[in-house]
Amino acid sequence: MRRRQFLLQTAGLTGATALGAAGLSACSAETDTPLKLLVASYDKSVGSSIGDQWGSLIGAFEKAHPGIGVDLERVPFAKLDQTLARRVKDGDAPDIAQSNLFAPYAEDGRLYGASDLFDVRTEGDFIRSYAEAGMVDRVQYGLPFLASTPRLFYNKALFKQARVKAPRSWAELRDAAVALKAIGVPTPYGLQLGPEAAEDEVLAWLLADGGGYAGLTGYDFANPSNIDTLTWLRDNLVTRGLAGADPKSLTRTDAYAQFLRGKIGMLIAHPVLMGAADRAKFPYAHAPFPQKLGGAAPPVGLNDWLMAFKQNGRREQCGTFLSYLYGRKSALA
Repeated sequence: MRRRQFLLQTAGLTGATALGAAGLSACSAETDTPLKLLVASYDKSVGSSIGDQWGSLIGAFEKAHPGIGVDLERVPFAKLDQTLARRVKDGDAPDIAQSNLFAPYAEDGRLYGASDLFDVRTEGDFIRSYAEAGMVDRVQYGLPFLASTPRLFYNKALFKQARVKAPRSWAELRDAAVALKAIGVPTPYGLQLGPEAAEDEVLAWLLADGGGYAGLTGYDFANPSNIDTLTWLRDNLVTRGLAGADPKSLTRTDAYAQFLRGKIGMLIAHPVLMGAADRAKFPYAHAPFPQKLGGAAPPVGLNDWLMAFKQNGRREQCGTFLSYLYGRKSALA
């Protein structure tokens, strides 16, 4: 089967078409049972435009592969991991699911590996660092989805009014926040320490001063560099009221919404915010998050994961759909 896929690929077919052509005949016995696909719903948040694309993508896939249907189920993002864990525990795992984590399912032997699902070219198209992050015991099980590198977004109109520019160090960021507060901005810097974003927000700050969650031998959170970073945040932003009234409760979704209403002057945000800001004709710009003493900090790479479960024995259909999703045309869209 995989040899045939490779030969079809080298003949010039796309990964999706090759896997589909090779897989349809083998899967025809199960065509009356649609694939179960569990994904996040973003409702009316800035991520809703991503969720809206599932319908058109599935329609195009089913037209290209009439023997395989897809049953889409959307779950609110905040409940996604909990819902998936319950389904798996109850013996009702979906065929394909989106989640924030994959390793526990891989360690339990519940998932197909990437090499079970993709032709050589499609599997090789994954960015190496993301592919490696999706591995357990050197086998890739987690398929990076919605991968992005957050940036420092800021409100150009408010920055102009406060007479400040995009900060290039933490001292400049603090001074910009002071100036924004002086013109009445409720939350000069949107410090997102609530559910949904805290680990990402904190990691960006730790990396910007040479810290991080792990050292050479494993997790190492309470080290001097990290303590200095969190102390700086407390003393320079939080206690001075420059990070809003309650940073520990500020979620990513709420922060983006407040930014688009002019209530937050600057924040770390994913590129998905660009689409919402463009549609609203919002005056924004973005810049690298600064290192403490100046310059661009190491970027944080973030993503959700897709994974394919073995429970229903539908490797061929899962591979066909995922190869279509991760084919160059679909991935670019």
